[in-house]
Amino acid sequence: MSFQMPFTAAVSGGGWGTIDVPVYSYQVAYADRTIVIDTAVSAADSAKDPSFDRAAYDRMEAAMTSAADIVITHEHPDHIGGLVDHPALKDVLGHTHLTQEQVDHPEKMFGLKFPAGALDGYKPLSYDHYHAIAPGIVLIRAAGHTPGSQMVYVKTASGQEVLFLGDIAWR
Repeated sequence: MSFQMPFTAAVSGGGWGTIDVPVYSYQVAYADRTIVIDTAVSAADSAKDPSFDRAAYDRMEAAMTSAADIVITHEHPDHIGGLVDHPALKDVLGHTHLTQEQVDHPEKMFGLKFPAGALDGYKPLSYDHYHAIAPGIVLIRAAGHTPGSQMVYVKTASGQEVLFLGDIAWR
């Protein structure tokens, strides 16, 4: 799925023409575990988009259920929506690492809300600069986009390094 926005919102001086902004969810697969980074848009919001791929969304939901860890780069609906809308939310929250700021700033979810009581007893993650969640996976605090912004550093078994930025930079 994707949505459109003015080009100048992504690139300073880019003009008022529109650009397509794709919505992603990533699965990092290791021999003994998987980790989901971001969870796209809620199913209800996604279904309104003609480019919505239900089979891909179902694969993401299944990946969230079986993942060892789920992390969210920030609390905007196109990154946290699939988590909020997950049919087994209480189960997946058990292996989800929401930061204290992501939990404390529901206004950044622009109307999207966790179901009443869903976060009762949930212990958010709190860290200063870096937090390792698994071998080769480190969360890095990131200033700017939202109070709960973080980057996700991944080092693969082959030694390749990948940095998931959320919306800190697009180009």
